[in-house]
Amino acid sequence: MYVELLISGVFLLLCCVCVVFFAFLLCMNEKTDRKKGRWEWRIFDKDLSALEKPPAFHVPEPVQESTEIYLVSKTCEDNIKIRYNFLDIKRLLQINKYGFEQWIPILKEVFPLSKETTDILWKGLSVSVEMPATFPLSMNHFLNTLKKDAHIAHITVEKERYRYTIDGCMGEYSQIRVNGSRYETIALEHPDDNHLYYTLQSLGWGSHLNMNYIYFLKSILDKHDKSGEDQS
Repeated sequence: MYVELLISGVFLLLCCVCVVFFAFLLCMNEKTDRKKGRWEWRIFDKDLSALEKPPAFHVPEPVQESTEIYLVSKTCEDNIKIRYNFLDIKRLLQINKYGFEQWIPILKEVFPLSKETTDILWKGLSVSVEMPATFPLSMNHFLNTLKKDAHIAHITVEKERYRYTIDGCMGEYSQIRVNGSRYETIALEHPDDNHLYYTLQSLGWGSHLNMNYIYFLKSILDKHDKSGEDQS
């Protein structure tokens, strides 16, 4: 009886060790992916209904609704946004031969912001106005201060996001509103750029050129500026 209990105890101990070990490996893989970044492909249009979509696309996860504020500067290519009371910053590492972009998250912090985080943001955006002296920094104080810098645009984007998985790639379809206009966007991402390429080719989406959120929002700003010049 004691031998059976001993064997059972050893077996349970080994099971616990295996669970901890595999959890450790999973954590290390996630950290590695985070350091390496993920390859992303995205397109925007007024209407993407003509794009042929696979069955998995029509069985998405529940919709996620959000109103986000993007901070766009002509001197900065970082993806900087505020969502769910978090400041979220991603940085573009490189662009490959397919035109895919490798992005890496560099900061995610809930408001109010620390001085260290504000320092990073002020340098990244090349903010011309003086940084507040009082910390932690509330969202309203943060945004009101940045509004004094004419080179930084605050763009509100209303989103309805649907997530799905295609051939191991994380996918997203969103209906968005920017400056009162409606757009649609589809995205796929994967740690392996070749895997992403072959998935896009199999879907027949490979001919569509990649465009990230910041480039898209800057193009809207450029159109707005040109229309203002034409009217003047």
